[in-house]
Amino acid sequence: MSSPSPTLQNAQFPFDSLDADVLLCTTDGVSFRVHKAILRIASTHFNKKFKTRSADFQSQDDDTQIVCVEEDSRVLDLLLRHLYPVPSPDIQLIGEAFTVLEAARKYEIPTVVDTMKATVFKVAQTNPLRVYTLAAIWHWEDEMRIAAKASLNHALSEVYVPELESIDGGTYYRLLAYHRLCSRVAIAVTGDITWMLKKFADYEWEPTWLSCRICPVYAFKVPSQADTDSDSLDVSCEATAWFHRYILNLQDYLRLKPCSFAVDDPAVLDPCLVEATSCPECRKSVLPDIRKFSQMLRHEIDSAVSEVELEIRK
Repeated sequence: MSSPSPTLQNAQFPFDSLDADVLLCTTDGVSFRVHKAILRIASTHFNKKFKTRSADFQSQDDDTQIVCVEEDSRVLDLLLRHLYPVPSPDIQLIGEAFTVLEAARKYEIPTVVDTMKATVFKVAQTNPLRVYTLAAIWHWEDEMRIAAKASLNHALSEVYVPELESIDGGTYYRLLAYHRLCSRVAIAVTGDITWMLKKFADYEWEPTWLSCRICPVYAFKVPSQADTDSDSLDVSCEATAWFHRYILNLQDYLRLKPCSFAVDDPAVLDPCLVEATSCPECRKSVLPDIRKFSQMLRHEIDSAVSEVELEIRK
């Protein structure tokens, strides 16, 4: 490692303590006076280095050990504040979260790794494409998968982030392909009334969109068990027209955002509920029925989408 600069600046409290026995020197010329006991407990990396008296560590006349690190002062400050009994920084910038996560992994500090992964997960829910591209740049597969799953709540094809310029087209294409495949399997769930009828039978439950004799109806096709390959043997299951419109609305939504939250989205559900509550028969039980059905449908969509895997190439 390189020697520390003779013009080092002192870090801010609490990393300016005169009783510190380790001096961490950053790439931008800032010295952090820290305590070996804290580093030993928090970091497997430093614990090993201290035990073996690593040649990477220099010593001053007062036995203070000097360590030149590869991080700048901003990253090291954010990292160390998670170890000391001071308020932990609330890292909002995803770029900083990634650099602190990288440092925590390098120095084997599991508590900070977990904290930063939670931060990455949180940011991925609102900005999945940025997290995905940064994770691809860092070659972090777990974070790429987290971001890809979070992207299902977004209309991905309409989003741009500057980090796209730093990844190859194949990496971006495979995210879009994952998104499209999740859309297809989610839509397939909503278009398959067979599993719905089986669930209704298992619960001995006939929802209002099947029992109503007032509303206009739509005939859903149900493949005959005698010959599932023959469309000519299909039979029909009649449901209210408003329920059919709900399914169509839901499928339109899933084409853009293939997530189970679509099931209860007001833009999908409300127009159909307005129509249903205008029927004297449906209004009696449509709200509890649709809540019960929504739970079933969310589970089926989540199960189907969970089978889809993001392709990651080394």
